[in-house]
Amino acid sequence: SMKPIQITDAVKLAIHTMVMIGATPDKRWKTQEIADSLCASVHHLAKIHTRLGKAGLLSSTRGPSGGLSLAKDPAQIKLLDIYRIIEGEPPKATCLFSKPVCGRMKCIFGTLIGDLNSRVISYFEENTLADLIE
Repeated sequence: SMKPIQITDAVKLAIHTMVMIGATPDKRWKTQEIADSLCASVHHLAKIHTRLGKAGLLSSTRGPSGGLSLAKDPAQIKLLDIYRIIEGEPPKATCLFSKPVCGRMKCIFGTLIGDLNSRVISYFEENTLADLIE
């Protein structure tokens, strides 16, 4: 699909969750606590946590002292890994529309969209969770 990269709410919530959990290695977080602190719906956040868990980034223990913790070293988790788990492959795209509509040979936005996409993707590729926690 040809479109600018979207940093969706789900991606933002996933990254913020991972940073919060990663920054407090001795604490086990409950989804409700994270939802409260991020002003997010607990239902929506629970789905995101499930995906991060299935992908092997979060581990969850049951019981009163249970909760969420990182399943991997934050230095081993690229932001792009988190993005991919939530949204799939980022667009390589260069057009603002979901499909090119204007038939022009040269985009009126020049290389802006493609440049933005590559910059965002590079940032997500080069930075790990540990970089955000520091």
